[in-house]
Amino acid sequence: SPYGWLSCEEVEEPGHGYVFLCDASASTLQAPHKLPALGRFPHEAAAFDEITGITYLTEDKSDSAIYRHLPDHPTKPFIGGELQALKVSSKDRFRLSEGPKVGDTFDVEWVSVPDPQAIKTTTRDQAHNMGAAFFSRGEGAWLAGRQVYFCSTDGGPANRGQLYKLDLSSENKNQITLVTQAEGDEAFDKPDNVTVSPWGDVFLAEDGDAPNGVCVLQPDGSVRYFAENVLNHGDSEITGVCFSPDGRWLFLNLQWEGLTLAVTGPFRDFLQSA
Repeated sequence: SPYGWLSCEEVEEPGHGYVFLCDASASTLQAPHKLPALGRFPHEAAAFDEITGITYLTEDKSDSAIYRHLPDHPTKPFIGGELQALKVSSKDRFRLSEGPKVGDTFDVEWVSVPDPQAIKTTTRDQAHNMGAAFFSRGEGAWLAGRQVYFCSTDGGPANRGQLYKLDLSSENKNQITLVTQAEGDEAFDKPDNVTVSPWGDVFLAEDGDAPNGVCVLQPDGSVRYFAENVLNHGDSEITGVCFSPDGRWLFLNLQWEGLTLAVTGPFRDFLQSA
C-alpha cells in the first residue's frame, strides 16, 4: 500500500492472527505496528484499494470467508471502520468452491463481522452465521484496476484450485465471477499466490504436488505453464510472485529454500510464441 507493506500472520492462536503495517523506507529495525481493525484470523493475503481505502483479505482455512475492511475514511484506511465478509446475494452460506462453473457470476453484498477480534467465536463462524459465503482455502489476493483476484487453493471439482475475480467497477453493486478452475488432474495444481502483469495476464504460483510451477491465465481464457521449479524436485511452493512496475522483471520466492529469484523478460514475446 502507499502507507507501507502489509504483513499477515497466518495463525489464530491467542494474541496472534493480525495484519501488521511495515515501513518500507525504514533504515533501522522498527517496532511492530499491529492493525487490529483488520481482524484477527489466519490471514493469508491483503489487497489494498488506494481509491477507497478498503483492504480485501483472505483466510487459509477450508471453511474460510472472503473479507474486506471498510474504513471510516479512505485516507485513514487501517483505523476504526468495519470488518465485513462477502455474501452471495439471496444465497445464505453459499459455497463458492463447490459447484460453480467457469463464467458463473454472482451479485455480492457485504455482512458485518460483529467481533473482529474473535474473542469468543472465530470471524469465519461469525461471518457464516450472517450468511457469508464459504471459500475453501482463500490464499492469493491481488488488485488490478477495479478487479480483485482471489485464489481458492483447493476449490473446484478436482480440488486443485480456482481463481475468482471481484468486480469493483460499480459503486453500488459488486459482482464475483469464477474466472478459471482446474477441471481435472492435467490442469494447474493448487494456485496460491497470484499477480497480474502490467499488460493484463494473470500469473498463478502453485503450492501442490511436485514439481510446482508458475502458470499464466491469458485474456482468451487459456492457461499455460510459464516456469517450473526444478530445485530439489520442485517440492517447494512458489510464493511472492510480482512484477516490477515497468514489467521487465518477475520476482518470486522458493519457500523451503528461502530463495528469491528475479526473472527477466521480454515476457509477452515468450508467451505469444509458446
